[in-house]
Amino acid sequence: MAYTYGETSYAKDINGNVITYNTKKIYEIRLGYQLNSQREENGVGYSNISLQLEVRSTNSSYATYGYNQTTTIDGTSLSAKSFDFRNTNVWQVFGTRTFDVQHDSEGNYTATKNGSFTTTVTGASRPKSGSASVSFTLPNIPLQSARIRVSGTWKGATPYVRVNGAWKKATAYVRVNGNWKKGV
Repeated sequence: MAYTYGETSYAKDINGNVITYNTKKIYEIRLGYQLNSQREENGVGYSNISLQLEVRSTNSSYATYGYNQTTTIDGTSLSAKSFDFRNTNVWQVFGTRTFDVQHDSEGNYTATKNGSFTTTVTGASRPKSGSASVSFTLPNIPLQSARIRVSGTWKGATPYVRVNGAWKKATAYVRVNGNWKKGV
């Protein structure tokens, strides 16, 4: 599966200014997400996703290289590595993070994730820092909606009902304080 990106943002120099040339913003940043796999374990849904922060220069006169950058994705700092913008308009991967996220009790997951970087550059008109975000909703994971006790251990189960001579998957509900709630 390919990455899906949020809105493009722009790097700032050491003075906190967006780097421009003839009003065009030079260093572009984007954060993408990719769904790798989904699974259900004991009535809980999990998705394995990757987040990737990418940066590029759109002007060959702004070809910063020979410095290091440190990327942070969803609150986790990655190892520092070098970057090279001598290839104009080529997205460089500043960092990738792959991890599991837990879906809610209905099997849904929606989030906004953030990525940022800082570099060791000095002076104006060079990319010192930047950030980007991506918002997404993952496919629903159908969850087991009942539990049964087997040999002293609670296990996830899927209830079935017989309708017109055929077994159909059902959803278990329990009454809590006078209200019906989906069973988990």
